[in-house]
Amino acid sequence: MHKYRLRYAKSGPARYASHLDLGRALGRALRRAELPVAYSQGFHPLPKMAFGPPLPVGVESEAEFLEITLTRELPAGEIARRLNAVLPTGLVVMGVLPLPLKTPSLMSLIDRFTYLFFFTLPPAEAAGWNREKTAAFLAALWEKEELPVVRKKEGGKEGKKQGGKEVNKEDGKQAGKEDGEKRVNLRSFWYDYNFSFIEQDLLQVAVDVAYGPRGTLRPDELVPFFPAGWQLQKVVRAEAWSRGEPVPPVAVQRG
Repeated sequence: MHKYRLRYAKSGPARYASHLDLGRALGRALRRAELPVAYSQGFHPLPKMAFGPPLPVGVESEAEFLEITLTRELPAGEIARRLNAVLPTGLVVMGVLPLPLKTPSLMSLIDRFTYLFFFTLPPAEAAGWNREKTAAFLAALWEKEELPVVRKKEGGKEGKKQGGKEVNKEDGKQAGKEDGEKRVNLRSFWYDYNFSFIEQDLLQVAVDVAYGPRGTLRPDELVPFFPAGWQLQKVVRAEAWSRGEPVPPVAVQRG
């Protein structure tokens, strides 16, 4: 048996695929690529594959991961080439890394993500948002002790709304008055940030957020805290981290 970790990108129409739809698409691609995937034993054998943390629907990514087990060894480049030939539009394998059979799961390995928020500024807004004003706004947002949202389970799905009473910055959560409701302090999950003007009217804000058993920050929850005049164009998960290092593979392989 031979284990591999695949890093792949998700963009364009693929960003609207749910985690379940994505699993089906990758499963089909593994079969169409005729890779010798190993299967579990039992009455309902399943391919030995494990995904990384799910990506919010509508978010693009250059840091998605899938681990697969094959019955025989193949070169990393061949695995990437075969899959890229059959993957649907918007999914591209960027790297393949051989792994020992016994390794920590992706869910336990990843402890931080970097998201890139791309905003366009209308002409009236762009004139007023120079580098100094943007830096001052982001610094003031960063210095806040609380960025509260309320997450509420509705019909089996978790929604959210801004506001609510004071939350605990240490654990980021507080029980709400209604059943299934919790108040979350996003600031407790926000680790770092930087920004750059790609063009005068195109702003990129990079945000590092925690991921783990305590929870995480969803990109759509942070957007309302930015100025109303900043028009969000897209969000990209740019990197996944483990103990301060990018999760490998990090080298881009396209083809």
